[in-house]
Amino acid sequence: MQLITLCFVFVLSLCTFNVVKCQDCSRENFISQFSAEKLDLSKLENTDSGKTVRLSCTVGYVGLSRYTCKNGEWKKQSGRPCERKSCGHPGDTPNGDFHLTFSDDFVFGAQVEYQCKTGYQMVSRTKHRTCMEQGWDNAIPICEAVKCPVIQANKYVLVIGDSEDATFGNVIQFECQSNQMVLKGPTEIDCNDRGEWSGTVPTCEEIKCYVPNIVHGFVTGSQEEFKENDILRYGCSKNYTPVSRSSRCTKIGNKATWSPPPECEEVKCRLLQKEGTRYKPSGRSVFYLDERLEIKCPKGFWDLISKAVEKEVTCNDDGKWSSSTDCEQITCAPPDDTHVKYGNWDRRWRTGRFEEKKYYQCIFGYKPTNGATFAKCTNDGTWTPNPLCQEITCAAPHDNLVSHTSLTRWRTGKLNDQNDYQCKHGYKPTKDATFAKCTVDGTWTPNPLCEELCPPLTNGFIVRENASSSTFYYSCNENFKPSTRGWWGMATCKDKKLSGDPTCTINCQIPDIPNSKAVSQNNMKVTCKDGYTLVGTNTIKCTNGELETPLPECKFTCGPPPKVDNAIVKIPYQKIFMEESRVNYECRNAFVMDGSHEITCINRIWTTPPTCKLPDNYCGTPAGTGKKMQISDQGEKRYKEGHEIFYKCLHPHNYKGSGGKAICLNGQWNKTVECIASCPDPPTIENGEAKTESEDKDGIATVVSYTCPTSYTLTSPKEISCVNGEWESPPECKRK
Repeated sequence: MQLITLCFVFVLSLCTFNVVKCQDCSRENFISQFSAEKLDLSKLENTDSGKTVRLSCTVGYVGLSRYTCKNGEWKKQSGRPCERKSCGHPGDTPNGDFHLTFSDDFVFGAQVEYQCKTGYQMVSRTKHRTCMEQGWDNAIPICEAVKCPVIQANKYVLVIGDSEDATFGNVIQFECQSNQMVLKGPTEIDCNDRGEWSGTVPTCEEIKCYVPNIVHGFVTGSQEEFKENDILRYGCSKNYTPVSRSSRCTKIGNKATWSPPPECEEVKCRLLQKEGTRYKPSGRSVFYLDERLEIKCPKGFWDLISKAVEKEVTCNDDGKWSSSTDCEQITCAPPDDTHVKYGNWDRRWRTGRFEEKKYYQCIFGYKPTNGATFAKCTNDGTWTPNPLCQEITCAAPHDNLVSHTSLTRWRTGKLNDQNDYQCKHGYKPTKDATFAKCTVDGTWTPNPLCEELCPPLTNGFIVRENASSSTFYYSCNENFKPSTRGWWGMATCKDKKLSGDPTCTINCQIPDIPNSKAVSQNNMKVTCKDGYTLVGTNTIKCTNGELETPLPECKFTCGPPPKVDNAIVKIPYQKIFMEESRVNYECRNAFVMDGSHEITCINRIWTTPPTCKLPDNYCGTPAGTGKKMQISDQGEKRYKEGHEIFYKCLHPHNYKGSGGKAICLNGQWNKTVECIASCPDPPTIENGEAKTESEDKDGIATVVSYTCPTSYTLTSPKEISCVNGEWESPPECKRK
């Protein structure tokens, strides 16, 4: 019985152990629950429930995690996640660069590839480095400069530069040891990034030039080689010309070449344009064979050869113009005139320029032509006047009072020539002269030759019964009449004085001036009818029997043009405008005109003027601004639809309110309060004026009177009054 009991207890214990064993956490459970690719599970074993294990990261990762086994399941408690281990910067290599070929950071598994810069080559066996668990593998690659082969030159060539240890970028220059030799080949070569020289090593040889290939040209002769300083003779094809006369074989630098280069260019004529000179065609400086050019010289210049101010030239086949293209200043040579007082030209009168003046005198018996005081150089290269001097002569006098001369006919006389003469009856030689003499001013003296025994009658004529009579009759010229009654008068001449006061007064007919009241016969003063205005002087003058013109006129007139709001009149202000006068209006900024911009004075009345208003849906500055009210937006000229402004009524226009708000609606201001004075401004009337007769305590007119011009009359009492803020109807000015 005891044995049976022990067996039962053993079996029961065994069953209890198996139950506990089934609640442990296994490695397989962990793998099924978590992603374990970054964790090191090599030491993870079955773990009893309630125990905690620490797991490190796999190779190349850093971090630590804690997990607890609870009833057969793993629970993560804490720790740092596993991340790739950093290797740090892989290191730079001189004369090279690197870039990542795997991964985007310097962490475990990343790989970088190195490259050498241009002109350098890698001497390491590998160009890669990889981030391993212990850090970067391999050493940093090394880049060394590419080298070029050692240069071998002959004994005549001078090598300048490092020819034995040249690396990329090094330049080697060459020269000949002797000045009598030139390089054949490049003057310099450089070491490229492939370790090769850019050219071959040159040699030095005797200076030689060879027959060149000349475009549009040819070499004369059969010589193939030329030595130093040899001259090359060459020509050019038709319509082409050599650039230079000859070319010489010359050493320039390290080469033998032709200098200047043998070249042919198309025949061309060059033009250096001068300011002021006009050319056709214009704006060109180069012209080709047979092309023509028209030239017009500026004022004071000409073509020196042809003496013309306009000319035409042609471009010839030798590249030269057919004649000069220059305009020379016009000059005048010293005049060959023996009558000029100073004739030593080399010392006194030199060549003159265009419009230059020279003062001169003439020898005795001659005078400057046409009374000139100076000679002037003209555009034809001569001096004016031409000739400079003319002989002094006196023409036969045209004096019908001379009755007898010493010659049958009075011919032209020269300086100081004399002629005896006598005068007709009633006249005598002036100053009792016995002969007439030709003077230096080309006239005969005395002048006049004859004089009346008595002075002549102004505006009249004398009739003598005989030449010696001292009593004579006189009458007046047309439009004049004697001061005595009748058409003839009588006077006496005694001691060269006239007795009896013989005078001729004006006899002008009084003109008819339309629309005038009368013309005074005494002073011919003009007075216009009512309603007409005098245009011109009010007095008509009679001169030598003729009325001075223009005669004055009596015309309809208009007063100043009517005022148009927001418009200006485009003429200076004046009070009177003649019949048919026209006046133009112009609207101010932001306003448009309605009607004709022009009005005309017709029958003393102006035609209807235009109006200036704002465009639709705009309002202008409210009427009365600054006088009746003050607004908030003082600087604006027009306002858009719906715009609001605030205003304050000004004294004395605050009779019905102190201010308010206005809104722009349909082009009109809609005000909450009107600024009204105790009495508004008195009404105006056409062709009339208002005068204040009475005012209130604020200086506002309460009674006014009206007046009209003399040609108008009032239709009702001249005075009106302001009653309850409103004026009575004013009178009108009606034409009489």
